[in-house]
Amino acid sequence: MATSILSSPSNQASKSVKIALTSPHRDKLLDVGDIYFRTLHANGTLSSSLARPQDWPDILDICFDNREADIGKFLRRHLVGAGAPQLLAALQGDPATPEDILRRHCSTALERGHAAFENAARERGLSPEEGALADRLTWEIALAIEPPKTAALPTKEFLAYASDGRRLA
Repeated sequence: MATSILSSPSNQASKSVKIALTSPHRDKLLDVGDIYFRTLHANGTLSSSLARPQDWPDILDICFDNREADIGKFLRRHLVGAGAPQLLAALQGDPATPEDILRRHCSTALERGHAAFENAARERGLSPEEGALADRLTWEIALAIEPPKTAALPTKEFLAYASDGRRLA
């Protein structure tokens, strides 16, 4: 009995023997584990024969092509409608939602600001009293606006909203 070792019915080019087949005279016709392949190398015409060393590169190419097709099918099925940026973010393990991306930008801005503040305080050489005040009287805020408003400047109204903790529209 020979069965396909490849998944796609249209690409069943390779066969692996699962059960040995013997003739009535006890001659082995097919041995378990033998792999049969559609080839031109056997007799110059397209036929199935026991895979030879020169057939293995073709067999492996078919296997890898089928695996690439399986991966492509999986990605199309699970990432329908996703654009290149979302796909790249998903493959890199980045958050996929716009809110998560904006939160990460804000967190990075806060970390950079805190590091800059620490460097400035260290260079300035704060007294113990100034250091205690700096630890207690600082306010850190980060805001990421999407889409960016490059021509806009912060206003008193903006400051009032930000300091009041209300959500900006």
